[in-house]
Amino acid sequence: MTIVKGDRHEFTTTFVDADGNAFNLSGYTVMFTAKKSYSLTDAEANISTAGTVADAALGVAAFVLTPDETTIEATKYYYDTQVSDGGDNVHTPSGTSGILTINEQVTIDK
Repeated sequence: MTIVKGDRHEFTTTFVDADGNAFNLSGYTVMFTAKKSYSLTDAEANISTAGTVADAALGVAAFVLTPDETTIEATKYYYDTQVSDGGDNVHTPSGTSGILTINEQVTIDK
């Protein structure tokens, strides 16, 4: 995923189980986290934001990264999206993690 520094970025993620079937998101919350290093705690994350369940039965969640959230150092970050039932059951389904690249803004309004 590539984002220009300071831009609003909206995206959806479809969560699937180990068999490739839609992961039913009913009763779950969804979260996006990005960090410069795997060793950082969640409290130290560069971006951490909750998403919304767009279609629970189909496993679709929507996320919005605000300009404030994307106004961070232009570099590469590790990210994942997770689902949680509010307890100890947290899942990071296959295909919902990767590298987030923040590129510098070229046009700067003064």
